[in-house]
Amino acid sequence: MSTLMSQLIDQAGNLPPFPQAAQKSLAMMRDPHCELSGLAEVISVDLVMAGLLLKAANSAYYGMPHQVATVREALLIVGFTTSHNLILSSLMASYLFRPVAGYELQRGELWRHSLSVAIGAQMLLNPLANQETTEGYHAGLLCDIGKLAIQVLVRDMVADRPEFQSKSFDWIEQQQLGVSHAELGAEMARRWSLPEPIVEAIEFHHQPMHATRYPVLAAAIHVADAATSMLGIGIGIDGLRYPFEARAVEILKTSEKDLFGLCSRIADEINKVEELIGFTSYGLR
Repeated sequence: MSTLMSQLIDQAGNLPPFPQAAQKSLAMMRDPHCELSGLAEVISVDLVMAGLLLKAANSAYYGMPHQVATVREALLIVGFTTSHNLILSSLMASYLFRPVAGYELQRGELWRHSLSVAIGAQMLLNPLANQETTEGYHAGLLCDIGKLAIQVLVRDMVADRPEFQSKSFDWIEQQQLGVSHAELGAEMARRWSLPEPIVEAIEFHHQPMHATRYPVLAAAIHVADAATSMLGIGIGIDGLRYPFEARAVEILKTSEKDLFGLCSRIADEINKVEELIGFTSYGLR
């Protein structure tokens, strides 16, 4: 790893640590042999996680005829996959809800963009019944976390430089700085000891054809990222200058025209998730 990359990651500091109960519960939900009672016990000690699941289980989306009062029952109603996604989304809010001035992203825009990519990636992967499906939401949420580390350099690079106004951030990072937010994000994921499929998908989400071990996952993040940009969610000054790799849709056994349908589905789902999470989760204000 280059000295610059190491310095940037260190400077990104000030990122809050993952709450231990959240780390443990997420790991348990990824285990196919996870026991419901043990998971409920872990979640119950964290008021944010417990409140989040109870709120979801009692929402109109599930239409329960009675008040759900226990985490165990909430897990049964909401399901492990949705519970995992809600907890992870809530947790990542404390990292991603902050403004990212270098990319001209206002407070909350990076988080909403990342949430949209996560939702879209899971939608793309679900029909494939691929073993990487469970990683899609996680990788989508984290795909742009490297922007927190590199934003100051990007801001200084593009400030008052009209020759860069027509360039994508991806080009500016690679050609002018020699390191991309994708590479930085992947290294941050490694430092957090996240699974290798997530690390590779983050690193190659702008260049999915370079992913050697998990190309389907990288392609899903790439296409979901493009769809999110088409929706105008958290695109910042970069606008629609997204370097789209058309071959990614072939890997996913879909087509470019299906992107419009994906955009519509993402727009519907992101409103639901935001409503369920609310603005009280892990530092979200």
